[in-house]
Amino acid sequence: MPLKNSRKIIGSVIFFTLLIVIGVIFWAAIVRPEESLQTADISHESELKIGVQLFDWDGDGQEESFGLDGGVMTVARGSDVIWRSPPEWQVTFFVLADSMHDGQTKLNLSVWKPGSYGPSKPFWLEEEDESVKNHLFIMRLVEGQVKPAWQSSNLPKPICSFTFNDIDLDGRLELIVQEGDYEDGFKCQPKRVKYMQWKMWNFFEL
Repeated sequence: MPLKNSRKIIGSVIFFTLLIVIGVIFWAAIVRPEESLQTADISHESELKIGVQLFDWDGDGQEESFGLDGGVMTVARGSDVIWRSPPEWQVTFFVLADSMHDGQTKLNLSVWKPGSYGPSKPFWLEEEDESVKNHLFIMRLVEGQVKPAWQSSNLPKPICSFTFNDIDLDGRLELIVQEGDYEDGFKCQPKRVKYMQWKMWNFFEL
């Protein structure tokens, strides 16, 4: 075999080997196997189920307090409560994070409540499902008032806990959820881990 052809073959082998190595590294970083999902950094948020977190939400140099107790979520500025979750809500978990990638920290809530929708229902809906199911609600701060930014309908599986983390290092947070089953009720038992990310108008599974 001519030396020139041998060099071409060796060069091609090296090139394709490098492509395979790069592909494996990319897959390991982005498409994580199920075993690694189970070890995701999610347990550190568990203390927020009942407790208080301080954070300067409006950027005025004074921290607001975010408290969850007995299923009731409150946001206070000093001694003034600026928002309290509605009485029909049972809040089981919360995380402060820029979940919608717009540069604004949101109050992200796991909420149990009756009904899949709020006052505005789809026009094709003839009858509302009034059973108590789990929802993911995102609240934002607008001119000192806490208002909904996005609210899910009934989730197919309830959220036991969740966190946000930039797992692929692209500058956008992924939502990491530990899901349970409705048969366990509020005492959610983690059964599986799901990775999602906000895209335009909803969370999509990765």
